[in-house]
Order: sequence, then structure tokens, then C-alpha cells
Amino acid sequence: MNFRRFYIIQLLKSIANPDSYALYTRWGARCKKFKSKTGVEWTERENAAPQTGKYMWIERYYDEDVTSPKPAVLPSSTLAPEVLILCNLIFSEELLNAHLASMNYNAAKIPLGKLGRSTISKGFSALKDIADVIDNPTGSAAQEHGGADAAYAALSSVYYSIIPHVSGRVPLPVINDPAILKQELDLMDSLLDMEVASKIMSGDAGSTVHPMDAQFASLKLSQIAPVDPAAPEYTAIAEYARDTELRQSSFALDIQHVFRVERALETQAWTAAGHDQLHSGERLLLWHGSRSTNFAGILKNGLRIAPPEAPSTGYMFGRGVYFADMVSKSFNYCHSHLSNDTGLLLLCEVAARPFFEQKNGNYNADVDCAKAGKRSTKGLGRSAPARWMDAGAALQNTELSGCMMPSGSKRLKTVQPALHHNEYIVYDLNQIRLRYVVMVKTRIKV
Repeated sequence: MNFRRFYIIQLLKSIANPDSYALYTRWGARCKKFKSKTGVEWTERENAAPQTGKYMWIERYYDEDVTSPKPAVLPSSTLAPEVLILCNLIFSEELLNAHLASMNYNAAKIPLGKLGRSTISKGFSALKDIADVIDNPTGSAAQEHGGADAAYAALSSVYYSIIPHVSGRVPLPVINDPAILKQELDLMDSLLDMEVASKIMSGDAGSTVHPMDAQFASLKLSQIAPVDPAAPEYTAIAEYARDTELRQSSFALDIQHVFRVERALETQAWTAAGHDQLHSGERLLLWHGSRSTNFAGILKNGLRIAPPEAPSTGYMFGRGVYFADMVSKSFNYCHSHLSNDTGLLLLCEVAARPFFEQKNGNYNADVDCAKAGKRSTKGLGRSAPARWMDAGAALQNTELSGCMMPSGSKRLKTVQPALHHNEYIVYDLNQIRLRYVVMVKTRIKV
């Protein structure tokens, strides 16, 4: 009948003074304190809704990081020099911390390696609750809290309780508009990929393998090979980047390295879906940009679509993977200023045509695209490539025969759409194959 009560006793003997002892005792009722602080039973903690004026339980992994002593002589890396440069970029604890700090995530409170997936899921759900109020400020979700403003404040507090932020002496902003919501969604998306990098980096490489070799091996890529700068393949990619770079930008992009990549599971899924049988022109070679610290997660697990618990509000054309035919548009998402002015871009083969064309943002485009029987949504831009060419011929890569890429720098001009440049969004990961990783460095134009 006393199964909830406990009594702890500890006897310690002093090492310095063998005749000295210390006795510590503590007793109480198990789970009683937890319920008084949270308002819920310990056994119900995982599915309990937050209680007003109470603490919230957050899952955290408490396993100790296992690290072996560093060998006196570090084994030599067997990686190609270019691949080693890439690994040093995507497996950098310093850069991870810099990117997290830029998004105000409090890694001191919950380090990435201790952040549970269920906590990330709860963070997305909390943002979805806020999005419901943004979408309908007079609806039931707002009225439950006494109005939209009160709902924004209460729900923002719930979100910040789940996902720790650094605020200093300045109060954290109330999440009450799509722009702030999008910032937090970007953080959540990045946490999913950065968590992968953090766990890989905390693994034990042992003493017989260079740490970077072990981390690279954990990506389980079928292929990653540097492309020779003298090869037509490299030249064509460099021209694609040069021709689709914004002329009015104050900085230029200089390609440092190009890597041909392949993920086995991705290739299998692509083939199983029949995308290798598509007609010429239905596949496009498109850009995708992301933080360098996200690339370990991307290369290991592929590009991701926001989970179902994430709100559609904040994603301009719904939950999907976004691509561009302009390198500058994708590069905006690299945040290279946090990575020593070095950014990483993907060139992906995308099963894209036929398009569901949209001139303005549509948070429900994923649903509408499926209803229309189209493969992807195309957000129409005011400026678009005037000509397209066969990527297989341009790159001298027969696997990409029939896949199209922009040709030249000439642009078609329109005045109707809200977007400056085209966006392409797919909602099925089987429509994507990673083909190239492109490392670029920014420089100020003279």
C-alpha cells in the first residue's frame, strides 16, 4: 500500500580521514512532486496537455556521451582531399553552434544530442496550434484563450517551453504572424537534420580509423566522387550557376568543388515509382539550398518534408520540398555567412512535370496539386529561363538523358506573379534524386 513512498540512505566514508563518515537520508512520495508541478500524473506525462500556470514535462535523453581517449597518433584519413574538406564543413561542432545561436536555440539547456524526436514533434504541434489562430483569429482556437492576442501569448509560451530559446534580457517575441512562424518552422526543420550530425559526431570512431572517415562512413552513401574541374560535367554545372546568378547582387558565387552523389535507397524508390520511365522533359535538374550544418542529415536520410503535425501556414505552397531554377534563390537558404562564407547546394533530379501552376502563395497547394493530378506545384516567377536543354548531353552524363536544365542566361519577363523567380515543389520524396553537391564560396564583387 506504500508503493509510492521511498526512503534513500547513503553512507560515505572520507578518503582523507578514514575515521570520518557522512550519512545522507531523503524520503518522500514518488510522483507527488511531479503532479504538484505539472498538474498531471507521471504515468500520463507523454500524452498530457499543458496545464495553465503549471510546468511542462519535456523529454530529454540522459545517456552519457561515450568517448574513447584520443589515440596518441591520429590515423591518416583515407578520404579524397575534396571529400575531407566537405566532411570538415558538415561535421563541425563550431559551425553547428554558430547556426544554432543564429536561430536563438538554447543548446545549453537541451543539447542537440539530448533532444528527443518526440520533443521536436511537440514543437511542430505547438506551432500548428499557433497557425490555427493566425489562419482564423476569431475562431474557436482563439476564443478558448479569450481572443487572438491572449491565444498568441499563451501558445507562444507553450512552444518556448518545449523548444528552449536564448532571450537574454529581451522577452521572446510573441508568435503572431506568418513571418515569425516561418522563422520558427525553419528552426524546427534544421533541428531534425542537425540532430543527425550531432549524433554522428558524438559516436566513437575507435583508434584505428580517422574520426572523419568514421563520420563519413555513417552517411552510407552509394557514391560521392569529386568531379574533375576540367571535365565537361563540372563546366556545365559552373555555367548553370553562373547563368542563374543574380546580376544585381553585391556578391558573386565561386564554385570550389562539385561532388557526384548517390543514395541507394533513393535510387530504389525512384525506380520503384516508375520515374526512370518518364518521358523526356518531365524531369528537371534543379537547385536546393540549405545550411551546411543540415547536410549530414540530408546526405544520410535524404531531403525531408515537414511532418504532418507541422502547420501548412508558413510554407508558401504547402508542406513539400522546394527547388529553384535560379542558383541565387536557393543560395539564400545556405546562410553561408555563418560557415566562413562557404555554402553547399544540391542539384537534384526532380520528377516535376506536369505542373500545377500558381501565381500567388497557396498554403493548400499540396492538396490542390494532388486533386489536379499534377506532379508538382510551380510557383510562377516574374523572371524565368528562356531556354532549356538536355542535362544528359550538357553534362555528358547518360543517366540524366531526357532531364532538362536551363540553357544560357536569357530570361523571360512577366509582370503578373508575386514571386521574383520560379519555385518548384514536390510532395512525394520518391520524386527526388540527389545528383550533385556543389560547394561555393562568396566574394564581394569589385
